[in-house]
Amino acid sequence: MNIQRRLGRFKRQTAIGYSMAVRLQKSWRRRAVTSSTEIVIDGFPRSGNTYSTVAFLIAQGRTVSVAHHLHSPYQAVRAESLGIPCLIVIRNPLDSVASLLVTQPWRTRRQALLEYGDFYGQVNDWPVVANFEQITSNFSEVVARVNGRFGTDFSLPAVNSTESDRRVFDTINVLTSMLFTGDTATRIARPTVAREDELAMHREGLASLTIARDIAAFHRAMATYRRLTQTAAG
Repeated sequence: MNIQRRLGRFKRQTAIGYSMAVRLQKSWRRRAVTSSTEIVIDGFPRSGNTYSTVAFLIAQGRTVSVAHHLHSPYQAVRAESLGIPCLIVIRNPLDSVASLLVTQPWRTRRQALLEYGDFYGQVNDWPVVANFEQITSNFSEVVARVNGRFGTDFSLPAVNSTESDRRVFDTINVLTSMLFTGDTATRIARPTVAREDELAMHREGLASLTIARDIAAFHRAMATYRRLTQTAAG
């Protein structure tokens, strides 16, 4: 792992790294939790972060201050200290890690699994936790849970349908074209046919690990997923 990637993990997975990045980097500061933040929506990469953030913003019909896409558990820690509503999204590591390996092929399976475990291992009972299936099939119910948990009155998104998903995906397409150039098929934060073969290859690889440390990282990630999924179902 080179120094830039080590630094990225340090910023995401340590309290001091998160605090330094928020102070020193504009790109982090504009997505981080502040006293004026209305809600935090975050999670491990490729877990429904973009879908949930875009669907939430579309539903509100107004400008809302949302802290998002830092992929750091310290977003939730900071939210709790400020009493700010927080939604943590989670997805089976077989799917989220496989998708991450497609978009960031320089990562090893072990590195990605360890970061998954590091992120969700620090999530406590402050946030509402929603799994990928809940977000993509009944996001309205997820936002209703946020309102019930924190006493907020956020507008509920439209019931998931082909039309509502099309509006969300169209917005994601526009955002992706603004952020990236060239072929965005493996980077765009929605399903694409272009990466299905790679996803299947990585899922198979994750399900058939042979190195002891890789297996241990996978079991830790799955145990964390099961724990939080029970919370999401509760």
